[in-house]
Amino acid sequence: LDTVASILRRNVYLKLDISGHTDSTGDEEKNKILSSNRAQAVLDYLITKGRLSRSSLTAVGYGSERPVADNKNPEGRKINRRVDMKLRY
Repeated sequence: LDTVASILRRNVYLKLDISGHTDSTGDEEKNKILSSNRAQAVLDYLITKGRLSRSSLTAVGYGSERPVADNKNPEGRKINRRVDMKLRY
């Protein structure tokens, strides 16, 4: 995250979209909250420790809506519990 913050500080025209995700186990409403909290934790770190402006960051939680691996096994579920970041102009 420190590297991401450094890149964004040097390139003020860049914006960062942060998305939180969960696996498909458990209650979907709780997964939405958990994924939002994950994304928000990254956003908070980038603002406080990374010294970035809130206006250059967005954070969204998707719960289990966007898996990148199979949720039928522990390895896949582990991969789906993540935070993704995407740069935009």
